[in-house]
Amino acid sequence: MIGDKALWSQGYGREAVLALLDWSFGGRLDRVRLMTYGHNVRAQRAFLACGFREVGRSQGTPYDEVYMEITRQEWLSRAGAEEN
Repeated sequence: MIGDKALWSQGYGREAVLALLDWSFGGRLDRVRLMTYGHNVRAQRAFLACGFREVGRSQGTPYDEVYMEITRQEWLSRAGAEEN
């Protein structure tokens, strides 16, 4: 979480997520999953920009939840496309 709003929209969150994915898929993980709240559209956009895809939603109390994931193969395909 980036709590200082003056630092929002500068790519820090996306850079951190990409670094985490690089580390995760450089090891033995085959899939990374996450949950964010339905009202957190900024986070969802950032995760989508990093290659995550939405895989489900649930209506909960007090918040709706959005489930997202990316697989090792999706990550490698994305990384290869960015190199070209």
